[in-house]
Amino acid sequence: MTNRLANATSPYLRQHADNPVDWWPWGPEAFAEAARRDVPVMVSIGYSTCHWCHVMAHESFSDPDIAARINEAVVPIKVDREELPAVDSYYMNALQAFRGQGGWPLTAFTDHAGTPFFAGTYFPAEARPGLPALPDVLRAVGQTWRDERPQVAQITERLRRTLAGLADLGQLAHAFPGAEDAPGPTASEPAADGRPTIDLDELHAYLEALETQADFKHGGFGGSPKFPPFPALRFLIRFAWTDRADNTDSTGDSAPQPNASALTLARRTLLNLATGGIRDHLRGGLFRYTVDAAWRVPHFEKMLGDNAMYLQIACDWYRLEHRLDPGSVWTRLAALEAQDTATFLLRDMYVEGLGFAGFATALDADSLEFDPHSGLGAVNREGAYYTFTEQELSQALHVAGIDADPTGAGASDGSGSEGERDATRAAAEFATPSLRLFYGEHTEDLPGGVLYRDPHHYDPGHPGEERGPEAEHSPDARLLGVLRRYQDSRVPPERDEKFVSELGGLTIAALFEASALFDRPEFAHAAAEALRTFRAQEAARSYSPAEAAPAGPADPTASADAVASAVGDSVSANSASDAAAPSDSAVTDSAAAGSAESCAAALTPGPGAPLLADLLAQIRAELAAGTCAGAPAAGAGSAAEASTPVTDWARVKDLWDRVKSDYLVLDQPAGVTDIRAARAAHAEHPSAAGAHPAHTAPVSVYDSLPEPILGVRGSDPVDQVTPSGRSALAEAAVLLRELAPVDSGVEVPPQLPDAALDPIVPLLRETPTGVGYSAYVAALALDPVRVEANTPELLATARAHPAPVAVVGSGAGAKAADLPDSGPASAMDSAPGPQPRAQVCRGTVCELPVATSVALNTALDRG
Repeated sequence: MTNRLANATSPYLRQHADNPVDWWPWGPEAFAEAARRDVPVMVSIGYSTCHWCHVMAHESFSDPDIAARINEAVVPIKVDREELPAVDSYYMNALQAFRGQGGWPLTAFTDHAGTPFFAGTYFPAEARPGLPALPDVLRAVGQTWRDERPQVAQITERLRRTLAGLADLGQLAHAFPGAEDAPGPTASEPAADGRPTIDLDELHAYLEALETQADFKHGGFGGSPKFPPFPALRFLIRFAWTDRADNTDSTGDSAPQPNASALTLARRTLLNLATGGIRDHLRGGLFRYTVDAAWRVPHFEKMLGDNAMYLQIACDWYRLEHRLDPGSVWTRLAALEAQDTATFLLRDMYVEGLGFAGFATALDADSLEFDPHSGLGAVNREGAYYTFTEQELSQALHVAGIDADPTGAGASDGSGSEGERDATRAAAEFATPSLRLFYGEHTEDLPGGVLYRDPHHYDPGHPGEERGPEAEHSPDARLLGVLRRYQDSRVPPERDEKFVSELGGLTIAALFEASALFDRPEFAHAAAEALRTFRAQEAARSYSPAEAAPAGPADPTASADAVASAVGDSVSANSASDAAAPSDSAVTDSAAAGSAESCAAALTPGPGAPLLADLLAQIRAELAAGTCAGAPAAGAGSAAEASTPVTDWARVKDLWDRVKSDYLVLDQPAGVTDIRAARAAHAEHPSAAGAHPAHTAPVSVYDSLPEPILGVRGSDPVDQVTPSGRSALAEAAVLLRELAPVDSGVEVPPQLPDAALDPIVPLLRETPTGVGYSAYVAALALDPVRVEANTPELLATARAHPAPVAVVGSGAGAKAADLPDSGPASAMDSAPGPQPRAQVCRGTVCELPVATSVALNTALDRG
């Protein structure tokens, strides 16, 4: 039986196309059918790489008897949460109102208007302690619907009011048709005295609130399960620099001292992420979360958003550590994490087809494993692709020529099987100087142990990993090579190849930054192709490729050959691994020229209008194209420069205008000076420096357009893995003020970013881990440093420094006279020919230009 999901744009929905359940996609037709039959609706929400979604599908949705009960009792609707996040957010808030917690799969039973009267997550086919069986739930729901309809009406009405009331907490706002008392997002007033909404004192208090929830042993926050705190990490890295002390010695050399508390929290968390089992030490990238508090045992799905954020954070971390000490083990580790993550994105998440390119949404946690006892030959098991038994590790050590027990810790007086068991346990615990295999608590249901690294290997006092030509022959490298060959013989996990605009935009921006920072043009090539694809589309939440690469990771050998052909010797010698980038054809001018027509035919928009975050992520990608790829990094050749795009300001204006018209409610006073206009006036008349407006009017922020069936518009300031729409809006306002040319037509309302950040002020202390990205943007807004430079060397220096919010190339070889005049002539102005020149601006105040990297670093170090 093939149901209505067979032609869905979502891979998750298509996974259920052959279920005996009579699934409907989300839409008014399903609710009309429920009203015609006078039965409730069952809304089942998940995503393609959700492990427990797979379990519920296998146990219940594939069972003919249970499916028959579902079809009789309800009208079942299947929703991909990544395609319809506004629908998912509505039901997740309802689930939390019912149960106090949430998760996926999400199962909600609703009336004919879509309002739920009962909700849960995973329901097994047979009852377990604390988990009712799905058939029993269906029976109870049907009885309640038939016999207690007034009670159902009371529940749904009460829930409507509860969900609407959440808007007062800044978590959700609903505009129910006909409900005059339903609140919208709270309009925000800036500080009356003209100070930023969130000042340095507030950020100090926020840091103290974070410390109260910090895990000082393993890093991160809270216990298990444990998710990487990406937004909070961005804040900690930024604030470590923002709150620095300028210790200048007698020679005039700058020695900035970062905020020690913020730096310690960031380092501890990043060290454990980089070394723990949550990190894939064979292919790069992070898994979604760990089931334990020590980051040892992951849930093995890999999400694009997680890894885009981790790449961005690793770049931030590298800039900070590089400025503090270019030769430190922290600097080396940050560089490794950034380049390994970017390489993973190109090798395993990059999808290209007939004229289009982009990044897949996720890799599944489960993959096929041979099981002679199943009767099927192979079964899907979580972690089958990534884990190794102790015996496999012991064999790999033998093949790699490594002593299985270099410490002697596994010595035993026993013999036979006991001695072998001791030896394999020692191999797991002491594989190489840094690599280990964890096989213990939480791993009992996994096919093998989880690979991790000894975090002490990266202690500042430790000699660290091998450097130079001998590194490729180290025990770590030899063992990883053998384990990769083992892994290559396995069936890779399935890949969700739909493109999500928000996640794609964040990935593109992060890859452009990594390319400029580490002189890796292949990162920029992939980002440029994905950006061209998005430029050819109408703005939408998601796209489904009609013709895409086969599911699973691409052939790394072919990719590596293509990279070598495309970039030749310009690839940095200190690359993190020998993998992978798109093929040559992905960066040819002919492919770019035909991309618009090809993409229109090859990609199909998914359901649902874009979110505020989707449009802002695309703006972020455009800005990164101009600031990171628009001018070459030091050492990049002309071919790399020619193949990278610059900011499409017409597109930025169109996206930004849509943000303002569809997602913001502005009350903008007349006569307020935009800071960009003030900067332009200052460039012409330095003595007439403008100031930030002392008062601005309120702004209301919506996350989405009204959902047609539910009538909902979210306004959630809480950051998840990725920034909330509100914090992304504030970041875009800071960046556009620094980067948008006066003639671009991009106008930033003077209320921003302060009014967008104002509602999160009480949350800074109440729920600090939920508003980390807003705190990060607040730190940016305190000191918006902009650098304009005209040589690759000066641009590279600015991009590698933690201070700048924006770095702008004024054209390689530009004459000093081509830049705004900021003071009296200096010695460098009198030299013949083009002069190296960099200028640092803070707000509307620009310093005298400098000509060397040393001088530029010194200028940027000053607070």
